[in-house]
Amino acid sequence: MKLRVLKSDFDSDFIEQILRLDKANMQAVLDNAGLEFPEQNRRDGFKKNPTLIVAENKGEVAGYLEYTRSWNDADLIYLSSIQIEEKYRRSDLILKLIDEFVKTVGQENFKGFETNVQKNNFPVINLYRKIGFEFKENPHNRASWRLTADREILNESPVNALLEKWRKKRKKS
Repeated sequence: MKLRVLKSDFDSDFIEQILRLDKANMQAVLDNAGLEFPEQNRRDGFKKNPTLIVAENKGEVAGYLEYTRSWNDADLIYLSSIQIEEKYRRSDLILKLIDEFVKTVGQENFKGFETNVQKNNFPVINLYRKIGFEFKENPHNRASWRLTADREILNESPVNALLEKWRKKRKKS
């Protein structure tokens, strides 16, 4: 499994792989919420120069974590999406992505994080709770939560102990 950090110039084949993964992972949650997949918004998002931490296996996207600066406050990092192909969900791929994210974003100057998550997306809600995000009602969308965290979460998250244990295990291998 190869990790890459991409900041711009996404080619059309790569974008199509991301869209296929997004649709496959998000369709049930969106259907349950009565929403359609926002394909055009998703395509337009690639023009805003997000950063993607991408895991690839044999040239295929196995998962990714996407972030950008918040549209509301440039001092915040907005976590746009975390997607993992179903066959890799029980692997350590999420730890690889989070570990690389912590390294990459830790070099940037910012105050905190924000994101939104559909209230019926329980796996992602559980992940963000484990990481230590604060949940608030989203005033713009009653079907989703608005999540926030201070920059200190990079050092204080309960997930750090898990990451340390995983890093040590990897070094031994």
